[in-house]
Amino acid sequence: MISWLKGEIVHNWQISTKKGVVLNVGGVGYEIQLLPKHLVKVEGSNLIELWIHQINREDSTNLYGFIEINQRDLFRKIISVNGIGPQIAMCLLDDFNVNQLVQAIEDSDIDSLTNSQGVGKRIAQRLVVELKNKLILFKDNQDQCINNKKSEISINYTKY
Repeated sequence: MISWLKGEIVHNWQISTKKGVVLNVGGVGYEIQLLPKHLVKVEGSNLIELWIHQINREDSTNLYGFIEINQRDLFRKIISVNGIGPQIAMCLLDDFNVNQLVQAIEDSDIDSLTNSQGVGKRIAQRLVVELKNKLILFKDNQDQCINNKKSEISINYTKY
């Protein structure tokens, strides 16, 4: 399982609403889907570090990249909910930061959740029912993750 990658961006891609990069890591090009808001941040960068979630299917292997480990971990919680796939999770994480999304779920804020593409009332209700009170680790935990290794977007190894 691929968990973390650091490499040089060699190509940006977009297919419909999916956006990502091809990352050269040790001479191997990994195609990684990013949150659209992260793609804007990496434009002009040569080097990037990403926390990865890998999904293996019968006909494909997909990599989803996140700048912060807590984004990846929340992504994993969201896709654990029955009927919610990676694209809906990516839309939610693109529309909300981690604290906002956790707060919306904790507050049962169905209206806010349904503003994300692909999230209808039933999906929002399912998120609330299955994840409410299970996201305490994420609440105000942006800087206190275990092994708090936030990824750096960097040009020539310079932190932003």
